[in-house]
Amino acid sequence: MALSTKGWVATAAGVVVVGAGGYVAAQAMVGNQVEQALVDSFAELDQSVSYEVHDVQIDKGLFDTRATATVAMRGFEDATADVNLFVKHGALSADITGELVPNQALVQGIIDIDLKATRSAIAGQLSATELDGVALDVLVDQLVVGLDRGADGHWHLDTRAQEITYHGDNETVRMATPRLILNTRHHEGEPVLLQSLDIPRTEIFVEGVRVYLEGMESESESRGETIVHQSGHFRIAEMGVDDTSFGSLAFEVSADNWDLEALQAFQEAYAPLMAMHLDAEERGVPVDAEQERVLMAEALESSYAMLVASPTMAIDPLQAHIVLPDLGIDFKPRLTTHMAFDGQDLAKGALYGAFWPVGQPLPQGLMSEEQMMSPFEAQEYLSRRLSLALAVTTPPDLVLGFIPMPFAAMLDSEAEEQEVLWQEGSLMINGQPIM
Repeated sequence: MALSTKGWVATAAGVVVVGAGGYVAAQAMVGNQVEQALVDSFAELDQSVSYEVHDVQIDKGLFDTRATATVAMRGFEDATADVNLFVKHGALSADITGELVPNQALVQGIIDIDLKATRSAIAGQLSATELDGVALDVLVDQLVVGLDRGADGHWHLDTRAQEITYHGDNETVRMATPRLILNTRHHEGEPVLLQSLDIPRTEIFVEGVRVYLEGMESESESRGETIVHQSGHFRIAEMGVDDTSFGSLAFEVSADNWDLEALQAFQEAYAPLMAMHLDAEERGVPVDAEQERVLMAEALESSYAMLVASPTMAIDPLQAHIVLPDLGIDFKPRLTTHMAFDGQDLAKGALYGAFWPVGQPLPQGLMSEEQMMSPFEAQEYLSRRLSLALAVTTPPDLVLGFIPMPFAAMLDSEAEEQEVLWQEGSLMINGQPIM
């Protein structure tokens, strides 16, 4: 799988954060301590969830130490980078320079390292004039990653670029002066990561369609592997085709209690599961039953891990100005939604009952016949734990005419908003029960 240029920035930061952290931890910046700090730091990086380290070589000298290694991101084929570090050490501080050279088949360019460490802190930057994501055709111009670790052990990373451009077969995306800030903290002994992203302007061009986004901002707080809160907003300043403008849109979204590790595991299991089914359908052959069972079990287990955290997502508000000159429509809709899942004491048998292939043997050690719900029981059980509240501005009569019966009869064309509520397995539209 190809790795994005953004992924290489994360890799570079991860290598330097862990590696340089070892220098700071040393009692004195001299040869033996530096050598041991490098050994420990590369070992720590190799034991992490995201990275693995190969071919570590350390050459200790009286006044300086050199180190080289190859770092790879787990799960991304050929996503590697060569790390070259030069540490000029003294009794009170050390100058750390070097470079990160990514696999040139994926990313062309070199990331320079320039840091200064003392016994209690480290500061400096990673920089690259240009990084070219060959596999994805992404170009990053004037990248700078500021690094700062204080005496309290917390990290501050400030990543900026002059421009990031993506060229696809029929589309171009250009982001002007994006900025990503990462801060680490601790809460009751658990690591906390605070992130904020700011992209002042994004331009999207797809076969005559143009979209200009302004003021895209997002913030998130993660504790361990769980997103405890995430929010963001952006404004589509203009969208249109050729010389015709269709209006604008503003959007705010928030999410809480999402398990990142489980979400990633679900995506990694679900993607090959769907690919296997599509491939079998195209070739007209049955799927590999054993492989299907393995992938389905992984997807359901990670789904369970996500849902027990009781995740929520809300849109408040989405505001648009839709202009369709040929149809005589000039409409300013507003949408708010709130979706939640109650994962407290969630019965795993409901997930297997709802989604496990009928007639397939259950995975040993994960689920038994006694724990399984019937498909009907499982769907009713899960539907009662899902809630959705939606309110949307009443559309013009022309749009109302396209809504099929019986839903059209439940809409109140005189009301300012239409309300939809799903709660405890029941659907209501404008207060009228549907099911």
